[in-house]
Amino acid sequence: MAYLAKKGKRYYICESYQVSKLDNKGLPIKDVDGKIIQKNKVKWTPSSKNKKLAEIELGKYEEDKDRGRIGLDKHHTSWSDIKTKYLTYSQSKKVKNNTDATCKRKFTTLKNLGTKLVEWDITQVNPLQKLKINKVNREKEIKYWHTKEEINKVIEKTSGVWRTVNYIGFFIGARLSEILNIKWTDVNFENNKIRIQSSGTFHTKSRKFRIIPMPENLKEYLSNLKKEQSKNDKIKTENIIVYIDGSIPTTESASSYLRKKYKQLGFKGYHAHCLRHTFAAHYLKKYKDIYGLSKILGHHSVVVTEQYYGHLVPNYFDKTMPKFNPLI
Repeated sequence: MAYLAKKGKRYYICESYQVSKLDNKGLPIKDVDGKIIQKNKVKWTPSSKNKKLAEIELGKYEEDKDRGRIGLDKHHTSWSDIKTKYLTYSQSKKVKNNTDATCKRKFTTLKNLGTKLVEWDITQVNPLQKLKINKVNREKEIKYWHTKEEINKVIEKTSGVWRTVNYIGFFIGARLSEILNIKWTDVNFENNKIRIQSSGTFHTKSRKFRIIPMPENLKEYLSNLKKEQSKNDKIKTENIIVYIDGSIPTTESASSYLRKKYKQLGFKGYHAHCLRHTFAAHYLKKYKDIYGLSKILGHHSVVVTEQYYGHLVPNYFDKTMPKFNPLI
């Protein structure tokens, strides 16, 4: 983001950027992890001596920069041009792997932008109102641990915080980021409930909280864990997932470690989200309750749950309908 700075009697448009830090030989300097160290530099562009004029030039500078980001020239561009440009962009290889949900959010954002421009009297009609995206209903490919032997192997071959992450994931199907942010105040041992909610800088995917019934095995595990952590004076946080030195793993580090650990155990291509898939698959196969599963997982719609897991129980109605009798 550019900003104004005054030097002498003139204002300058300043913008920070990063360059590689070089040694005496002109070669990039790397840190202990092998990453090139970056340093900040500032580009100074002369502007007006008058502050108001300088602010206008700053606005034009930012506008030209934004146009350049999406491939538009610096001259007047109509909404029709922008729509055509965006549709071309959305079909490019760069975004071909976007999920259906991501594409839908992008198109919705565009249409809402057009609506606001009408409300603000910037334009008479919303040129993006008829912008549509075709609905794609297809089954999602998921990876999960199919047998109890595989699940036990994952739990038994991990220890510390990683065993706890696996245990919680297998038993309530929470997302990794949610597991890492569960606090002891979110666990109600009396009513056997766990509350998944936003806290601090962390937000749940839906920005809403949900309460999940806590299975007996998980309750016993967490109860023992709480007693164990209470003996450690280094632990000052309320987070359940905490190292013995009192620090808390980040989502990125946890995701990376678990992916490598699963691979070591013979589960190539598995990742932390597979814990969620495993819970969902086994819950649905056992109870056939896709609506209840949707609520536990925190999906905004049961349609999402069906896309991911509906194929796991395609014929369960065939087994229940022959026994159905409304006269009994």
